[in-house]
Amino acid sequence: MTRRNESLGDYRSHRQTDTGLAIRADNGRAFVTVYSDTVIRIEVCRHDDPPEPVSYAVTAEPVTGGFEVDPEEDRIILRTRKIRLEIEKEPVRFRFYTPDGILINADDPAFGASWIGEEITGYKSLQPGERFIGMGEKQGDLDRAGWACTNWNTDYYAYPVD
Repeated sequence: MTRRNESLGDYRSHRQTDTGLAIRADNGRAFVTVYSDTVIRIEVCRHDDPPEPVSYAVTAEPVTGGFEVDPEEDRIILRTRKIRLEIEKEPVRFRFYTPDGILINADDPAFGASWIGEEITGYKSLQPGERFIGMGEKQGDLDRAGWACTNWNTDYYAYPVD
């Protein structure tokens, strides 16, 4: 059985919240939460309610205000003093820029946030000089740029040198 990739789809609507945005798309929802001028979280799911705020990486609380939202015909722009987030509408894709317009991070135009069956996936465009370091307890080179891997954990204690 072949499982097909199903992206978040096209934008349908959004509402601004005290801490960011709630976006409805064809195949799911995206919740954008501003934690500071330099930290913005995007959570994607299939249901209407935002996921439970459980994170070991982000321990701060979201800020109330401190950002601007500018809806445009083909995108929504969310700005803090240090980041500009552009959310394309058809299909929904996320791109982060510095205030002076330098691209920091972008969804892959073809896939972005999507599902393969019940598994969520995230596809990003690699920027010049950008590297993916680590990815948890994986064998091989430390620089993971160009790799694909399945994330799972084990208590294996005897990794070979490579």
